[in-house]
Amino acid sequence: MFKLMLTKLKSARLRKALLFVIIIVLLFYDILIGRFAYMANQVHPTETPTYTATLQPTPTELPTSTPTPQPTMQAYTDIPYLQEDGVDPNLLSLDIYKPISTGTHPVIVMIHGGSWSGGDKSTLVVAGTKSQFFTKKGYVFVSVNYRLSPAVLYPEHVEDVAAALAWVFQHISDYGGDPGELFVMGHSAGAQLAALVVTDARYLAIYDMKPDNLSGIILLDAAGLDIPGTMSHSLAFMYTTAFGNNPNTWKKASPVNYVAPGKGIPPFLVCYTFQVVPFTQSSQEFASKLASAGVNVREYAAADKTHDSINDDIGTLNDPVTEMIILFLNKTLGRAQIGPVMR
Repeated sequence: MFKLMLTKLKSARLRKALLFVIIIVLLFYDILIGRFAYMANQVHPTETPTYTATLQPTPTELPTSTPTPQPTMQAYTDIPYLQEDGVDPNLLSLDIYKPISTGTHPVIVMIHGGSWSGGDKSTLVVAGTKSQFFTKKGYVFVSVNYRLSPAVLYPEHVEDVAAALAWVFQHISDYGGDPGELFVMGHSAGAQLAALVVTDARYLAIYDMKPDNLSGIILLDAAGLDIPGTMSHSLAFMYTTAFGNNPNTWKKASPVNYVAPGKGIPPFLVCYTFQVVPFTQSSQEFASKLASAGVNVREYAAADKTHDSINDDIGTLNDPVTEMIILFLNKTLGRAQIGPVMR
């Protein structure tokens, strides 16, 4: 009986021990599985995490509200109007800027300054701002070159200008221009050439043209309207380089000496500054003589301008000389002035 009880007791202890071991194993397994699960959800320090995101457009791909600028004109550059052996073709060429719009447009021919010995048709102050402004206003804008001193002397400069005007008169309709509405504008030496070619009719006559083939002339602080009257000043060297030392030649090259009634001289706008006294005096004298000859002339004293800025500022915002030019053009063309000139 005692042995049986002892055997049962041992069996009970064994079962308890076995149960205890099983419980321990189960607890260890649960802890182990939980630890693996935790580690599986962690990022190893040496691994690079992977992220999923929606790509955004780069700055260059972002939509913009700024419209793309549209061209307002077409340019045709370095067109030869004359050919001379041994002469740089650029000096006998012109540039044409025409509005994008269709139809026929009035024409402005610009003659650059530079003391008859420098300057160029394509510089910013000659063609850059002016071409943009006048084409937006509906004009074909032409900028011309001519031979320069000391390589040549008077009358080669004005002869070249006459040839350029004749070319424009004959061909500008191919570029949307109206040869019947042809204006000439010049600054400094270029203004002397513009005045001379229309007052001394001999140069245009070479090409079967007359002064009244031109609709109007715009002078910007002209040099050389009265060359003998300027020779007593410190600017004399500038004139001898272009016109030589013969006083008779100086008189022949002076536009003021050709103003007379009945010559078909077109309307003039004479603009001048007070910076260079001989230019001021000769501009006033020239305008007065035009008026006495019955020529339609407008005179404008740009008191706040210099010899350079009267030309450089053409086409800029609120420029009074530009305002005068547009008023002169509109009146000459018989147009009513509507609203402000500058926009």
